[in-house]
Amino acid sequence: MTSFKAKFADIAQEISESYGIECEIYDIPFPHSIYCGVVKFNDPDKLGKLWEKVNTSLSISISDNFENDFQKWNFYIIYLCNFDIPKKVKYQIENNKFYSRKITLSKKQIGSRTISEIFSEDVIFTDIGLKVGSINKSMKHTAKYNSDLLDMVPQTSLSKDGLMDLYEAIGSKMEKSNEA
Repeated sequence: MTSFKAKFADIAQEISESYGIECEIYDIPFPHSIYCGVVKFNDPDKLGKLWEKVNTSLSISISDNFENDFQKWNFYIIYLCNFDIPKKVKYQIENNKFYSRKITLSKKQIGSRTISEIFSEDVIFTDIGLKVGSINKSMKHTAKYNSDLLDMVPQTSLSKDGLMDLYEAIGSKMEKSNEA
């Protein structure tokens, strides 16, 4: 399971007080720190009226703390709602690409899952039982490509720990190639 550490309590408190919602911010080591804001709404009208303001305020407030592009492009806000989210609002939130990646979950979708489980399952997909060997390897590539990253992927199923190790190795390799 992914480890979470509460971070930026001052920003979370400001968002909570400004918008009358619950807000928490987490630092997730995956493979480098990813920040995840979690906001809780109890009213569909409030969600519809405030989600853009919350997104902008939270994103701008936390962006000064990003140390690299990986963090910039992997900032998540998870909207937890105690109601069925209207389809139009859910679509608007999740398809909005400004500042952050967004996930909306209704009470039914949350169930008894913890924030850590939600992040692991809905962001890094540790629950899909990925079988790399089932990918059709017979496709012929007409363009030249560097297979260093592809060579790192095993031909067998990956456990959750194995998947995390693979993410770490690929991230490190990409970071080193960007430094060159």
